[in-house]
Amino acid sequence: MANRLSSEESIPILVINGAVGGTSVWLHQRNENNPTDLESIYGRLLWRAQQANVADSVRAIVWHQGEADGATPYGDYLAMWTAMYEGWLIDYPNTEGVYVMQVRSGCGNPTWNRNVHRDLPDLLDLVLGHMSTTGVSGHDGCHFYNHTYVEWGERIARLLHRDLYGATY
Repeated sequence: MANRLSSEESIPILVINGAVGGTSVWLHQRNENNPTDLESIYGRLLWRAQQANVADSVRAIVWHQGEADGATPYGDYLAMWTAMYEGWLIDYPNTEGVYVMQVRSGCGNPTWNRNVHRDLPDLLDLVLGHMSTTGVSGHDGCHFYNHTYVEWGERIARLLHRDLYGATY
């Protein structure tokens, strides 16, 4: 994703990866009393962005998570996701867009949160779109192979390129 955007725009692109495999959305929540809580996934990512002096330069957030929340009811997942999103808007104040990669069925059978992912662009202003991960081959029923991530990167780069840089396809 970053390589494609950097090449297309001839500018450097910074990506900060806050992913932690196998985690539930509740583990990604902002600690309202201490947003940079180093004991939390959210806090560690925010702390790193602040230490690098780039938190105010974040233009987009890409979210890919959900398999671990297969049993979480729609309303609960939506509430936690919305709370996290609201925290992002506080801590990354210049965010122009949030992009959700809708998880595929498989691990944990994440039916409800897949529906949340699909609905988010209609519910939250800065969620500009979602991208299904279902139509890309290259998985073992749960985990994905490297070429799958490359394809996802290409696809999400086109969305970011369109929305942040005005590209047309």
